[in-house]
Amino acid sequence: MKLKCAWCEREGRPANVGEVEPMDNRSETHGSCQEHRQEGMMRTTLAVLMLMLAPATLAAQTNTTGTLSPNTSVTPPPAASTTATPAPREAAIIVCAPEFSTGAGRLLVSSASTSAGGPTVAPGAPCAQALSDLFVAGFGVIDVLPVNQQVQYTLVR
Repeated sequence: MKLKCAWCEREGRPANVGEVEPMDNRSETHGSCQEHRQEGMMRTTLAVLMLMLAPATLAAQTNTTGTLSPNTSVTPPPAASTTATPAPREAAIIVCAPEFSTGAGRLLVSSASTSAGGPTVAPGAPCAQALSDLFVAGFGVIDVLPVNQQVQYTLVR
């Protein structure tokens, strides 16, 4: 098979990278050339480093009430309602952390918690695979937070 760089092809540059198995098949397949592979790795590494080096204050919540004193006002209980309450939603929280032992930075699941019925996510699994499994199971991301040089994903379905 003829291997072509999809990025070079998109840029209008010569895209032929080489040939891959099976050699008797003359169809084309796409991958990336050495230059674009390195560029992608640099972008990923830079993004992970920026996330790791971001000050903790970026993730801190800001007091917008203008006071540090506790709220002591009493709120009456809500009136009885005749409308149906929505069904409870299933939730998953995935915390991913960078891992550099192989030389290339990659995100691995450091902890995971899913409600009953959600897919089981094992610590140490690739973060992208864990998120993909949850998307396939019908979950959607509602929040992403940087937490102590890690990323916390909150998903619901």
